[in-house]
Amino acid sequence: MKMPQSNSNNHLRERLLQRRRINFMMLPLFGAVCLLEVRLGYVQLYKGKEITKIEDKAHVHEVPLPARRGTVYDRFHRPLAITVKQATLGFDPSPMLLEQNQATLKRYNKDFADLKKKVAGIAGIDPTQITDIVNLAKKEAEGKIVNGKYTGRRFYAIQSGLSYKQGVDIKNIVCPCGFGIHDDSTRQYSNGPYLTQVVGMMNASHVPTAGLEYSCNKWLTGTPGSIKCALDKNGMPIAETVVSNIPAKDGCDIATTIDPEIQKFTMVRAAQIFDKYHPKGVSIVVVDPNTGDILALASIPTVSPAAETLNTANIQLRDPRLIERCASMIYEPGSTLKALTIAAALDRGFITMDQRFLCNGKLEVANKWIHCPIYGNWDRYGHGYINARQILERSCNVCAARIGILMRPDNLFAADRQFGLLDKLNVHLPLSARPRLGGNKAQQRGDTIVSRVAFGHSITTTPLQVAMGYAALANGGNLMEPRLIMDVTGSDGKSVLKSTPRVVQRAVSEKTSAQMTDMLSDVITEGTGKPAAIQGYRIAGKTGTAKKYKPGKYAASFAGYLPASPNVKPRAVILVVVDEPQTGPHYGATVAAPAFREIAAFLMKHWNVPHDDPGNTQYNAAKAGLKHDHDAPHSEVHARHTI
Repeated sequence: MKMPQSNSNNHLRERLLQRRRINFMMLPLFGAVCLLEVRLGYVQLYKGKEITKIEDKAHVHEVPLPARRGTVYDRFHRPLAITVKQATLGFDPSPMLLEQNQATLKRYNKDFADLKKKVAGIAGIDPTQITDIVNLAKKEAEGKIVNGKYTGRRFYAIQSGLSYKQGVDIKNIVCPCGFGIHDDSTRQYSNGPYLTQVVGMMNASHVPTAGLEYSCNKWLTGTPGSIKCALDKNGMPIAETVVSNIPAKDGCDIATTIDPEIQKFTMVRAAQIFDKYHPKGVSIVVVDPNTGDILALASIPTVSPAAETLNTANIQLRDPRLIERCASMIYEPGSTLKALTIAAALDRGFITMDQRFLCNGKLEVANKWIHCPIYGNWDRYGHGYINARQILERSCNVCAARIGILMRPDNLFAADRQFGLLDKLNVHLPLSARPRLGGNKAQQRGDTIVSRVAFGHSITTTPLQVAMGYAALANGGNLMEPRLIMDVTGSDGKSVLKSTPRVVQRAVSEKTSAQMTDMLSDVITEGTGKPAAIQGYRIAGKTGTAKKYKPGKYAASFAGYLPASPNVKPRAVILVVVDEPQTGPHYGATVAAPAFREIAAFLMKHWNVPHDDPGNTQYNAAKAGLKHDHDAPHSEVHARHTI
């Protein structure tokens, strides 16, 4: 009877043992589950935010937002250089290659021909041009799908330079076949080659290489922005996924003092001089003497910004065709400087209007000879005793040198500084030149240098600075600051730079200014400036011919202003400089004065300025004087040596 109980106990022990074995085997599994739950809790609760950020970052892309380059305007707020939105039509082969639905692919292929015609029509191109690019894209895309992702080129340009409207019209077409638009921009210049050196240009690499584009790049460039978001399969931002949006800050706009019509006329005239006399270069300055506003800066040779942008990526700033000669190249002004020397001598009391100086054809200074142009030609005895008015009329080197010696270096050089001839310009153009006096310090203290500086040699300055000196003679004696930029305005409408007409200093008194205007008017009536006379207006001006240190090389010039009658407000100062004419004469009266005459006549008509000499008194006298010069004995020799 006890055996059954023993068997029952054994059976119970075995079941307990099995349960213990099962529990023992489940313990590691239970521990693993616990560890997994702890790990999941750690990941979700502690590391969750960090992992979410990493995941989001994997899907978020930073899309750059380009800044619009600022616009350059003329004095009437019309654009001279402006950024224009453009579009480039292209093809992306990935949508068709990645599409697995055969029905959709069939529809794509069916619609392609119709879409191609529509897109070609909007873009204004031949449909075969699209076909060629599409076939090329498909051929290059073969084998570029790795693990279900396309790794090849995503955009094959078909046609660039489309207008912004054309781009929008193409975007509005449902283009599942891979057609797409890349937004772009280009720089357009409204005055072509007429303002290349002043406004500047962007080369084919979109790098500024000249003019204001280069020197004011920090204002014009602006600050790019960016947007962080997820992109769809076509690479377009998904608005709902934007993480951050930093807007671009557009570049500043620049308003200049340039009058495009005057600029164009002067450039055309400069080109005519270049074609006729084949010089190294031509510079023409037109400024308003009352404000210092630069109305035109003409420089030849030049280039067209459009041609260079398309054809040359490596055009350099120092290319002679890009240098603005009026503000960036120095020259010896020659006899045009005699007017400023005499003005300073009168104003400082070194000479009087009636004081006479001897010219016997040549003057020895420190064992060096200064010759008057007439010496050794038609008159070996010089001009004789002449006063300041006659020195200007006859452009006498010897008497101008005597005045310089009388003034002494300190006073003469101080006077040149009073006229702004020796200061470095700051008109926001690149490569601004620094004027200088010739010779070493010992020579600058002696009579040799001062005698030569007095008639425009051994001193180098820019055409713009000489023009500003004449502006001081014209406006009553005030040296005005030359002004090319009127204001710089940020994209927020706030002024970054505001420039107003500014008097730098008084160069000479009003009395001296009036005296000089009267004497320079006689240069046109009786002297070397007869070819500059125009009907209806009185002109004050001076010829100049500087002999360079290279044999047979000269710089011919003419500087003047009008109207020049007493109590009449002058409107324009014009300076024409012809550097090293190669063919024909090389004197200012012949090479430069006719251009001054044509520009002066244009300006008076352009501005509708009333006549200040309605009886043509000056013009008739100058015309009669020219006829007399041609009929007089030795007239040919005299004309050749007029300076």
